[in-house]
Amino acid sequence: MAQEFADFLEEMKRRPVEEKVQALSIVIEKLIQIVLNMTDDIGTNLNFFKTEIGTIKTEIGTLKMEHVQKELKELKSPSSPNLSQPQKLSSPPHPPPKIEKPKNIEIVSPRSAIMGELKELFKKRDGSSGK
Repeated sequence: MAQEFADFLEEMKRRPVEEKVQALSIVIEKLIQIVLNMTDDIGTNLNFFKTEIGTIKTEIGTLKMEHVQKELKELKSPSSPNLSQPQKLSSPPHPPPKIEKPKNIEIVSPRSAIMGELKELFKKRDGSSGK
């Protein structure tokens, strides 16, 4: 890979300036496409993980509610105290936890903004090279 790049640079030294600029612009376009695809993939994965975390939070909240309800039922149920065995002291009932709904935070991909800017730049470049 490094040798190919070195060969490419050596070949570029022999070419006219206009060809160098065009070849360089093609390389830059490809690099930008790679970066934009990576940001899209990262955004997609981030949204997936946010959804999963929201689901887990909801499940944890449900489990806490079930636990609190079970403790309340145990406290309300009449049980005859057995004086021969030591009684287990239970903690006071906890208020039900607040269940937060996952926020629908949408990550806006910078791809469209960058692509719009690139299109404008290439239109300007094509317009100035055509004169």
